[in-house]
Amino acid sequence: MGFFISLFSVHGMACDACGCINGPMGLGILQGSKSAFVSLRYKYTSATYKSNPNAWIFKEVDSKTGIHYTDLSLRLRPHDKILVSFSVPFVISQKVSESQVNRLAGPGDINTIVQFIAYESKAKPMKFDTHRLIIGAGLKIPSGKFNKNSNAQFIRSIQSGTGSFDFPITMNYFGNYKKWSWLAESFTKWNTTNPNGYRQGISFQNQISALYTIRLKNVSIIPALGLQHFYVRKDTDKKRTQNTTGINMMSSVIQCNLQFFSVNLNIGADIPFLQKNKSGNQNLKPSLSFQISYLI
Repeated sequence: MGFFISLFSVHGMACDACGCINGPMGLGILQGSKSAFVSLRYKYTSATYKSNPNAWIFKEVDSKTGIHYTDLSLRLRPHDKILVSFSVPFVISQKVSESQVNRLAGPGDINTIVQFIAYESKAKPMKFDTHRLIIGAGLKIPSGKFNKNSNAQFIRSIQSGTGSFDFPITMNYFGNYKKWSWLAESFTKWNTTNPNGYRQGISFQNQISALYTIRLKNVSIIPALGLQHFYVRKDTDKKRTQNTTGINMMSSVIQCNLQFFSVNLNIGADIPFLQKNKSGNQNLKPSLSFQISYLI
């Protein structure tokens, strides 16, 4: 099995701070449910860059990029078959090198997604308790900062948004039998060209997870293990392909959900294990996330 990162502009990570983080992945068992809820999520991700000693045109010093991402989400169920989600993010990102520190803090791109419960099975004895297929699409508005002009250095890794109206597409399948559950998720973000003439690559994120429910009186503990594939096409700048951008990687996913009445806690980690890049030695580190949700 071979998945490779053909990655990263020489100015940092190849996904905007809100692009690869601001999606429905990471909700754990709630993502496969049809429940309405309000949630607060925090996620931290980072990458290190080791300069390429063989580069003869452009050399960049060693650096580290860190992104603190927080979002407030609301999912409503106005109809038995319809789910409507809103997500308002806030981003703090920083790139540190030997010569300078670049920092950004501010709101990210706001997401709205409408989902349709396309199929749901009824419980039958000696068969799967639940099958549920949910599909959806939405709109991401450019509320986050995108800074690229002739008078400022463009640092790809610490943009809080794409600067464009983009279109997320989602699909997930949830099934369970007794104490076992499984969840397959797919999230695509179709980016458009922003007013600066820059278009960030279309992203595809897919994840499969296996979950097991442990019930202790009023508390349910649901550990989960999974695999995630994340792929982003190359960016274009005024229709010119940026060959050092794009990402293709595999990660293992570890999560634990705690359910207590109407409260759900989710703690997770994404651990990259297959990644490679062309422009030097860019290394994505494991990311950590924490989410608290309240069913409404």
